Parts: sequence; structure tokens; C-alpha cells
Amino acid sequence: MSGIAAIKTPSHDDIQVFYTTTKSNLGLDIRKAIHSNNNPTKGYIATSTDPDGNVVTSSDIAVSSYLGIQFVVGITRNPAGTTGAPSGTTLNNISILSPISQTIARVEQDNSRITSCSNGIQSSVFYLRKHPHDPEGSHLWEYDFDSGQAKHVDDLANVRKGSGLASYYTKDDRLVVYQDKKGVIREYSSKTTDILMKNNRFFYTASEKQFSVDFARGDP
Repeated sequence: MSGIAAIKTPSHDDIQVFYTTTKSNLGLDIRKAIHSNNNPTKGYIATSTDPDGNVVTSSDIAVSSYLGIQFVVGITRNPAGTTGAPSGTTLNNISILSPISQTIARVEQDNSRITSCSNGIQSSVFYLRKHPHDPEGSHLWEYDFDSGQAKHVDDLANVRKGSGLASYYTKDDRLVVYQDKKGVIREYSSKTTDILMKNNRFFYTASEKQFSVDFARGDP
């Protein structure tokens, strides 16, 4: 399945939907929050005569706003002879796909999960890298747009290999939802890491007392 990500245009009610195409390029649909015959979807996609891109089509993409600009980030391949890629590399790239093309980090080929979040002023990209000592685990890494640096999240070492990722900002904190090696859905922040959901039940921690709420899923 191709990657897909969406974000609301800051200045009006358009929804920007980004996705990876069969030509490994980035596609864009601009949709209205309220559909009518007077505001059809506008689409932008590479034509059949355009060259193929290098986005890994089976990987995630993510979008967030930094300093008023929508940054789309994804995972790209290193074609043979790529300038700057290590010789004989088996790594892919964490790359800005739009509005410019730039490699911001390297990642193993079997790590295809990525997420991004922003508070409008600061923005971060989270992704997984191989755990050096645990074949069933992964390390969570963060790229910060403000500093332009990527770093390992030191106090989080129980992420399941291949776990999906989701992230969001509160006023002063970045939070990442992930699955641990036991299959438990957890939420990481710089302040605390708690169980979020287990066996379709949400768990919350408050005043040293843990209570749960059933998580109901509708029929497909």
C-alpha cells in the first residue's frame, strides 16, 4: 500500500492529500472540507512521460507545517551511483519530498515507518532504526526541523520491529504512539511513557491509580 498523508491548508479550508504514486513520485490532491459540485478536487501527478522517482512506495509518508510551510517527508531509495550515498550502501534515506528534495537521515531498508508532528512553530519527524542488540526491537529516532539534527530517543528501547507510528504535539511536548515488543500500544512523551491500549481497552494512569475504558470498534 502506498503512503498517504493529509494536512489542512492554514489560510483556508482546503485539505492537501499527499500520496506516493506507482511511478515512485509524490502526488497531491487538493480537496475542500465541504464537497459540492462547485469545488471539485484538484489533482497534481507526474505524467507518463516524466521520469520515475525514488520514493519507496510501500513506506509511510508524513506531512507537518514548519514556519508556515508544509513539509512532506518520506523514505527514498539510493539508486546506483547516487552522489553522497555510501559505496555499496544497503540504507534508504529519510528525505524531505516537498517543497524541496533533501536527505535528512539514513535508515535500514526494512524500516519503513515514519510520522511527523508540529505545533506550528516547531516540527519533528520520528522514525525507526535497527536495534543493535535485539532483532525483534527497534530504536525510535527524532529529526528536529529547528536544529536540523537527528538523535536517538535514549529512554525508549522497547519498540516493536515494524511498529506503526503516530505523533502529535501538545502545547510544550511531542508525543508518539507506538507498539511495544509485547504488542501493547504505548504513548511516549518527554515526561512519561504509559500504556495507551491493550486488548482493545484504553488504559490511563492518574494519581497512581490505573483504570481502563473499553475500546469499541465498529464493524468493517
